[in-house]
Amino acid sequence: MGEGDVDPTPLFKVAAVFLSLVLLVVISLPFLGGELFRGHDILSHMLYVRGFYQALSEGQFPVRVIGKVFPGHDFYVFNYYQPMFYYFTSLAKFLGLSYTQSFLLTLWSAWIASGVFMFLFVRKHFTNFPALLSAFFYMIAPYHIVQIFVRVDVGEFLAAAFVPAVLWSLNRLWEKRSGLPLFLTAVIFAGFLLSHNILSVMFLPVFLLYIVYLFWRDRSWQPLLTVCLALAFGFGLAAYFLIPALEESGLTHLDGSLAGSGDFRNNFVCFNQLFSNSWGYDGSVPGCDDKMPFQLGFAHWLAVLGALIILLKSAVKKRDENLVLTGLFFLVFLIAIFMILSVSMFVWERIYWLYFFQFSWRFLILAAFASSILAGGWVYLVKNNKNRYLLGIGLMSLGLYLYSWNIHPPYFIPEDQINFNNENFLLGREEDIKSFFVYVDYFDSKWVNKMPENFASIPASEAEVKTGKAEVEVLAFTQTDKKYLVKAEDEATLRFYTHYFPDWQVTIDGKSAPFSVEEDFGYIILKVPQGEHSVELSFHDTAIRAEANKISIVSAMLLVIVSLVYGKIRPRKWLLKIIK
Repeated sequence: MGEGDVDPTPLFKVAAVFLSLVLLVVISLPFLGGELFRGHDILSHMLYVRGFYQALSEGQFPVRVIGKVFPGHDFYVFNYYQPMFYYFTSLAKFLGLSYTQSFLLTLWSAWIASGVFMFLFVRKHFTNFPALLSAFFYMIAPYHIVQIFVRVDVGEFLAAAFVPAVLWSLNRLWEKRSGLPLFLTAVIFAGFLLSHNILSVMFLPVFLLYIVYLFWRDRSWQPLLTVCLALAFGFGLAAYFLIPALEESGLTHLDGSLAGSGDFRNNFVCFNQLFSNSWGYDGSVPGCDDKMPFQLGFAHWLAVLGALIILLKSAVKKRDENLVLTGLFFLVFLIAIFMILSVSMFVWERIYWLYFFQFSWRFLILAAFASSILAGGWVYLVKNNKNRYLLGIGLMSLGLYLYSWNIHPPYFIPEDQINFNNENFLLGREEDIKSFFVYVDYFDSKWVNKMPENFASIPASEAEVKTGKAEVEVLAFTQTDKKYLVKAEDEATLRFYTHYFPDWQVTIDGKSAPFSVEEDFGYIILKVPQGEHSVELSFHDTAIRAEANKISIVSAMLLVIVSLVYGKIRPRKWLLKIIK
């Protein structure tokens, strides 16, 4: 820069901040009206939000079973389905917000958090401005928008926010081995594991690859041991959910999710779809005629290409640790694209747990994450300061121009059209949910093979005299504990509209009573002798769930203790020698 020239850097910084604020406004606008937006899974999630909050309010913790809209449909979804999003919505509901407000606030917060943590993570390696670009690209990535406004996959969306948070916490713990970073890393990692089962499996190799990179860079065992300890605590905290979800999957119809539209063979993305700029709100179909967008995004493709070119040029001239990191994320990007396309069929067919991914296009979030980091890496590797800012601001402007038009749902649903306590859950759009309640869900008990044709005929008490003469009075009623006073003129057979699932137990006058499970419908059938009796149905943890709960409780206590005293009990030289 010659004498008298004005340094343009402050202007570039102002421009970058301005574009970031514009993105923040564009992202926030759909949430400001306080209305739900229509999307693939919106009805399911709103039912889960309500059911989860009610279960917590009744004292159920951890939440495993909720009720759906109608009496007589016990849903054991949270023994298997990621609960983290609903803990956040329930917290907002306890603070006084409505169900809709809680839902919208949690989604908006996750979106903002994804950018904040991406910035914090990338800044550790590429400095502030490249980190801002990576955060910008991650927040505005087309598939990120698809997750929220097309699919409304709230668990996947929340997990995507946790991914950079985990990487940031790993880096912080690696560099500053003390109690607070250890505690934060374990808690953040547990939150990630509880956010989305599939993304947990998808990103675990990325976390391990990053840890290997840190070890290669520093050649130090002590931070490696500390990080492993934190991850072990994270697994322990999430054990109450992870272990039953794996060990008790055979108690549901979960395998049914792998057939038909859930068969991965029907859901590979065509190569040209990754470059298409078309946008739609329908679902995924076999072939290349989807009305659902699968684009990576032109700006992201450009960032990948630019990063590759400068990566190759820089690699010839010098070796740099951040150059290696950029190369690793380029490798992650290539693997993600490979897994999206049908050329990876042989991999999918040989690894059974990939079947549960169902849709190869889920790997778009991995591609979006890696390409967003590559955008920052590209700008970082440009050594001329002016060119660096020009390139970064150009990419931000291009991304905002190309993608911001899609940051909106197909239409909104006013809150006054929602009635949680009526079969017309969505007033005026009953057809949207008509089939939602009549088929057997993948998370329903395996003893349930058929649903009643008319849920409206089921009494609110969920108890009915099948044979004999008896009066039934409800004494107490929660999702996991149902108490009745039964006055039987003679021996009576009662049908309790409670779907059996291990480990429901029944007592008559405080003593364990044998019961049967109704064929097809899966309801509990109980014979009650003549006279006045107290009948109680109570849901208990199986041995597997009980042990998993203990692991999480012990892990939480140990994590607190170790975090408080960690500075005094770091691994000593003798321990390192043993490990080596």
